[in-house]
Amino acid sequence: MFLIADLVISGGKVWHAGEFVECAIVIDNGKIVKLCKEPLAPRSDLRLNVNGLLILPGLIDIHSHLRDFKLSYKEDFYTGTCAAASGGFTTVFDMPNTEPVTNSPIRLREKIEKIHLNAIVNVGLYSAPPKNIEEFIELVNMGIAGFKVYLSEYGELNTDHCNYNFYNACNNYNIRVHFHAELRDFININTTTCELNVLNHHLIRPTKAEIEAINYVFNLKSIYKFKAHICHISSSDSCFLISKVKYNHLNISVEVTPHHLILNNNFTSTWGNIAKVNPPLRTEYDRKMLVKLLNKGLVDCIVTDHSPHALEEKSKDYCEAPSGFPNFEVALPVLLSRCLNDELIFSHVISAMSENPAKLLNLKNKGKIEPGFDADLVIVNHKGEYTIDPEKFKSKARYSPFKNMKVKFKVFKTILGGLLIYDEDEILVKKGCGKFVKIGVKNDSFSKTY
Repeated sequence: MFLIADLVISGGKVWHAGEFVECAIVIDNGKIVKLCKEPLAPRSDLRLNVNGLLILPGLIDIHSHLRDFKLSYKEDFYTGTCAAASGGFTTVFDMPNTEPVTNSPIRLREKIEKIHLNAIVNVGLYSAPPKNIEEFIELVNMGIAGFKVYLSEYGELNTDHCNYNFYNACNNYNIRVHFHAELRDFININTTTCELNVLNHHLIRPTKAEIEAINYVFNLKSIYKFKAHICHISSSDSCFLISKVKYNHLNISVEVTPHHLILNNNFTSTWGNIAKVNPPLRTEYDRKMLVKLLNKGLVDCIVTDHSPHALEEKSKDYCEAPSGFPNFEVALPVLLSRCLNDELIFSHVISAMSENPAKLLNLKNKGKIEPGFDADLVIVNHKGEYTIDPEKFKSKARYSPFKNMKVKFKVFKTILGGLLIYDEDEILVKKGCGKFVKIGVKNDSFSKTY
């Protein structure tokens, strides 16, 4: 038993077991070792009184794009993880649609090296489907979080090039497949009937593309029995399908984004291509149905889909402007602010950004403020009003459709493994303090035939 702890955090309202409690958090060797009344806390090398602020579990984002390599002008592992830390995220997972595409052990090793050299929060990695089963097995062994399949794309980001039964292999090796659920055959079907501009983006990539993709995934899963995850659903019809699946206890997980929960397609009138995103912002009715799905507890995770691009790219014509925008630094403030008017349920928001993603990806000792868990924490100031100002972002992408939105919450401090990494707009650590999150392999039988 320690005599002097590394850190004691006192004076805060701690999110514990689904409610706020007033207690001290005792941290030693990167772990939470005790929750207790402040007078009962041991001596410590450092004591931090947060004066009534909120203390939440460090946020976990299972869907982000850190770019780097040939896309480092958009974002890199350092700036992206700085943005994550300033948004309260202590663990994030990076998608494989990079240049070059991450779909081989060589590419994955390159990313892991980038994490060790540059990341300041913990980072896990996905792979796109590899060409052959040998690379598939090696990627699983290397600890990827899952495979990402873009049903909207051809080639390396889909399974067109695989020379083996990809989905059967995913079942046999117990690895989850995350789907971008817009079926390519139903995208652009309205281009002959509507003008090509951002105001029609939700028609050019219609709800039908998402519904057909989800049904396609359901069919694949019924055949191959693998673990399936539906990324960033955006429509009321999708909510109906997901509700039906959840109530029938089928093992399919689902995520939503802050922008689909808060914004609708009217925001494209104000922000133009800044608000262009895939899947598109849809109608107010669609947005409200997503909120309802979350409030019913049927959404597994809230993800940022942090997708930075250069502002010059977003300023191009509609057809050339890329989809997506930065979200790490706005997600928590905008979501918690919507809890104040009871539109969103606070406990569901926090669970979907911490405990649920930890369970989904089998992250041991993360997602809760409990003794024995990693000391990953975010301290939130809820005592004022703040304005979203993208010019202050740590991300290279300093724009947002949330610009000028008034919020009641602001990330004050972020703690990773007991180390204060972000404090009142300042990054306090050097590159490389983040770690690669290696997901354990449950099935180590590598003699199967495909």
